[in-house]
Amino acid sequence: MRQGQPTGSDRTRGMAHEDRFGSWLSFVCSTNYRDIGTMYLAFAIVAASVSAVAATAFRVELVDLGLRLPGDQHAFRFLNSALDLIIAFFVIIPTLIGAFGSWLVPPMIGASGMAFPRMHSIAFWLLPLSLVLLLMSLFIVASSGAAERVPGWMIHGSPKLAIDCAIVSFGIAGVSSMLSAVNFIVTILNMRAPSMKLHAMPLFVWSILVTATVLLLWLSVSGAAVAKLYLEAYSAADVISLSPGGVRLVFPQAFWLLDHPEIYILILPSTGIISEVVSTFSKRPVAGHLVMAYAMVAIGFVGFFAWAHRMYVVDPSMDTDSYFALVTIAIVVLAGAMVALWVATLLSGDASFRTPMFWAIGFIFLFVVGSVTGALRPSAGADPTPPDAYRVLAHFHYVLSLGAVFAIFAGWYYWFPKISGLLYNETLGKLHFWITFIGVNLVFFPQHLPSPAGILSRYADYPAAVEAWRRSGVAGWYVIGAGFLVFLLSVTEALIRRQVASHNPWMAKTLEWTTPATPFLRHVARYS
Repeated sequence: MRQGQPTGSDRTRGMAHEDRFGSWLSFVCSTNYRDIGTMYLAFAIVAASVSAVAATAFRVELVDLGLRLPGDQHAFRFLNSALDLIIAFFVIIPTLIGAFGSWLVPPMIGASGMAFPRMHSIAFWLLPLSLVLLLMSLFIVASSGAAERVPGWMIHGSPKLAIDCAIVSFGIAGVSSMLSAVNFIVTILNMRAPSMKLHAMPLFVWSILVTATVLLLWLSVSGAAVAKLYLEAYSAADVISLSPGGVRLVFPQAFWLLDHPEIYILILPSTGIISEVVSTFSKRPVAGHLVMAYAMVAIGFVGFFAWAHRMYVVDPSMDTDSYFALVTIAIVVLAGAMVALWVATLLSGDASFRTPMFWAIGFIFLFVVGSVTGALRPSAGADPTPPDAYRVLAHFHYVLSLGAVFAIFAGWYYWFPKISGLLYNETLGKLHFWITFIGVNLVFFPQHLPSPAGILSRYADYPAAVEAWRRSGVAGWYVIGAGFLVFLLSVTEALIRRQVASHNPWMAKTLEWTTPATPFLRHVARYS
């Protein structure tokens, strides 16, 4: 045989390598709703890892008095803003809507897939590009010239190139959201099983439908806010800055008109997940199924009209104050109705307290605390706290960030047997819950106390009088980290032990448990 000529075994190994490469290439280019849901979940895990690093740096800065991280106060605020954006747009939304929505909505309504599979794939692949551009904006340093610094709200003093990257990132994420919203709306309205009427849809499907509708309407406002940033950066239009000719409240108004519906985009799918978990483990349908569905619709609608309840510090008129107070009270009443229906379902059913139920009850507790603290916001006279104060930050996290995280883990443990075909370890799942529950309350509950409550949250340094509760927050963050390690141990243990789950281990009544589905491991194995 001529030297250097490949042998038969070499050719076989090369063909096998090409087959594996081609298989994984077909996986990442797939239009199958399960493949795309899996990629959404993997992307959210990567984004969560990035946000965990940023959050750790954030907490390290707060552990002692003085500045510890490189840079100045502006660097700390920009890191704070970027952390919020990554968690909201690249962790929570891709998990709740992208991953859970993709995997579960089609089988829940008896559909064979999404209405527009290629659009579904394109919507996903726009997100990594958007995240990369946003991360690039963090590492762009301004030149020494003052002309390179752009005024703005929350991004004051950022280099112009960083603003460019952020604007393009927001635009790409908006296009991705629009494509996903249209796809879910058409799928739910047009591809349901013939026997499934709109009012009979599972509450998780209702939550995705309402969220997609709000998302589609919200994008026009999002575009207006991004356009204001662009005009400020590249024209003489002073629409954001405080220089002569600038309108002081234009961008804050646009931001909260953008951000307030986005809050419900994050929380509504969580309420759908909790409704499914509470119903299954209470062994009865949710009390007031239609009331819960229309409460979701009402919250999504009313959320568009409550943005200025975070802007009482600008001293609106009495009539404006009264209007936003009434709208906010309406949202609190609707949220209270949802909690009442969950509690009624728990009390009237034969509840079994498995791991998903623990996370659901934890969500209800956090949701109640957040709603009670938010009930003070309707009136500037009752709570004149500035919107960046720690008391408001604590309310925001209890009702939104922590609630969404607890709902994600409730959904993960609930649908894990469906997605993976395996059972998890109950002890590890409950240990994960208790460690995380203690950690999040160590971080955020002290922010309600009188001493830190009125302190503004976007400053790296702080008075010595609140050093103790700051350290409590840092300790709580490390407790949360320990809980996440337990979660990773739980997933690893399930993958190693490989205890096969039954077809419907929870005896659930929704359609995804009664129709055959390829578990994740066997589904991905066909590409390897």
